[in-house]
Amino acid sequence: MSELRFHFINVGKGSCAIIDFPSGHLSLVDIDDSRAISEDEKTAMERLQKAKPNNPIDYIENNFSNDEIFRFILTHPDMDHMSGIKTLFKKRYVRNFWHVPENKPDPGNWENSPYEKEDWEFYQSLKNRKVSDVTVVGPLRNGAADCCWIQDGISILSPTKALMEKAEESGE
Repeated sequence: MSELRFHFINVGKGSCAIIDFPSGHLSLVDIDDSRAISEDEKTAMERLQKAKPNNPIDYIENNFSNDEIFRFILTHPDMDHMSGIKTLFKKRYVRNFWHVPENKPDPGNWENSPYEKEDWEFYQSLKNRKVSDVTVVGPLRNGAADCCWIQDGISILSPTKALMEKAEESGE
């Protein structure tokens, strides 16, 4: 019997976790390909003997031989949680895309941003169901769908519809 395995990837400022389920379903929670860390910050991390950030796409390529990511879960649409999303979907087949249904505006100021506008645009095409062969899911607490979480024993705890409404109102 296989084990449930968690991989927490040091990506610098954002976050990234990989969950390898006993079913063989590989899940990726957020992605940040570490472009947002300046060379000075990387040098300071090395000097303080902190772990070097990893590029999560390289980590997946080097540690998981299966070609499919069963589910990519975007916890929220800030760029430090989806930097590199376009490259990920180009390098690996992603069967299910989970995102929080929201109406966040384009962050803008791309010229001075450490992030790529192409990742934002790709995210928009994903959430608007314009990428073929990807199931788009916006799960809420106590939701039910046999497409992509029941079989792995996942329970959705958050967000709730009320929390989503509050986030929309506050802009957070």
